[in-house]
Amino acid sequence: MIYDIDDYYWDNPQFMKMIDEADLITCDTEKKKEMLLTKWNSGKEMVVIPDSLDWDGTTKENYEHKGIIGWTGYGNNSQYLNAIDIPKEFNLRIISTTDWWDYYKDKHIQSRPWSLTMVDKYLAECDLGIYYLPEREFELCKGEHKLLKNWAIGLPTYTSRMPAYVKAMKEAGVGEKYLVDDWSKLKDISSEEDIKKCREYAIKFKAENIAKLWKKIL
Repeated sequence: MIYDIDDYYWDNPQFMKMIDEADLITCDTEKKKEMLLTKWNSGKEMVVIPDSLDWDGTTKENYEHKGIIGWTGYGNNSQYLNAIDIPKEFNLRIISTTDWWDYYKDKHIQSRPWSLTMVDKYLAECDLGIYYLPEREFELCKGEHKLLKNWAIGLPTYTSRMPAYVKAMKEAGVGEKYLVDDWSKLKDISSEEDIKKCREYAIKFKAENIAKLWKKIL
């Protein structure tokens, strides 16, 4: 039995029982593995297998700056954005379920209904993407799959300093220039070279490549 841990739920006794009974534990980030091992270590093998690239092949063609920031996620997770101040020259676009209205305080924004067929196209219309997460245990071990989606599209993306984001940017060769500490001073400093580097990095996570990692452990 393989138990794949997607989020920080292992403090729940029911999940701990699943961990104890599994033959192998898998998770999607090194940080998640590290955090889990500090709370539980029975000597069982634990393997990190990143999420595969979630992308329909859409690429951004128009880089004419219109000041549109793209964000996508579950509607309730839009509440994360309440903690940051976005400069007035940008127009936020939330691509989500309709209940975002109940969670994000600023209603004077663009909104687009999330759908599998349209989310990548709506993101490609934006000038840049953002992903902010607070430094709490649950969020610290989150994966980078949304960042990879944006990169595959060709959308410059700015994030908080979550370990998975920091790791991806370092490995993609763009350093820390897209890591944001003060969101009120957000500026788009992207370059064609960086966009190319990030897209090439994201492509490495295509499903056929990640499937090989699963096949190996199976």
